[in-house]
Amino acid sequence: MDGGRMHFSCVTAKGSAFDRKGFRPQFAYRDLGIVGSSGGRVDAYVMRALEPCRASFGLHRHNLDFELLFILKGRLDVYFEGVGTFATTAGAAICQPPMLAHDVVGWSEDLELLEIIAPSSFQTDSLRPGEAAPTGLVGAPRLSVVAGDEGAFAQDGLRAGFAYRDLGVKAAMGGRWLAHLLRATGPGTRPIGLHRHALDFQMVYLLRGWMRFYYEGHGEMTLGPGDCVHQPPGIAHDVLAWSEDLMLFELTTPGEFATEALTRP
Repeated sequence: MDGGRMHFSCVTAKGSAFDRKGFRPQFAYRDLGIVGSSGGRVDAYVMRALEPCRASFGLHRHNLDFELLFILKGRLDVYFEGVGTFATTAGAAICQPPMLAHDVVGWSEDLELLEIIAPSSFQTDSLRPGEAAPTGLVGAPRLSVVAGDEGAFAQDGLRAGFAYRDLGVKAAMGGRWLAHLLRATGPGTRPIGLHRHALDFQMVYLLRGWMRFYYEGHGEMTLGPGDCVHQPPGIAHDVLAWSEDLMLFELTTPGEFATEALTRP
């Protein structure tokens, strides 16, 4: 990933506010600090509807490398040229390929969603119906829409003590990205152990419960719902404890990476 030097960031729900500085005036945005800590490689924010849908955005496309929507609350209806319209609800994930023409045609007044894009700066083209040939429908990257009730949790991930629910991103992006949900199978009473990952990008967003981390150079911190951490490549860290009801969203690139166990000084 090109861009400036990455650094650690932690943005809490209590320490950040929604504002109207985002791309769409119908929504308020809560910045998760990723654009600064990733050197502009990635941007991530929570969007909250300010009003019910009165009109669609209009057909358009984005010239970027990666875009993922994860529905936190409410309903979002999206039309994709050559594919059709998807009505998504809480727990759904939409991973859309570059330059695929689409339109947001509806949403509920209580809609909240997490959006992650790469890079943080990109061009958006307004289109007329039929102006753009459908693209990104086969191969990778390709469109992936995983419904909120689609896909079961399975204990097939990196860590014991957690069940994982795949959000379809790894397959859609040809292994370049991975997004999944982690759900605790019980309370965490012992540290996982100090370790680091050989990857380019990693972010964690808590959905419910709490988790206590240790980050080298930053110390211990306990995160709760709506809190977000960007872990820069190679940072030594440990997961110290977590609540029985913990659930979190995790995004990495690449989709597969090595993890090295470390010894705390």
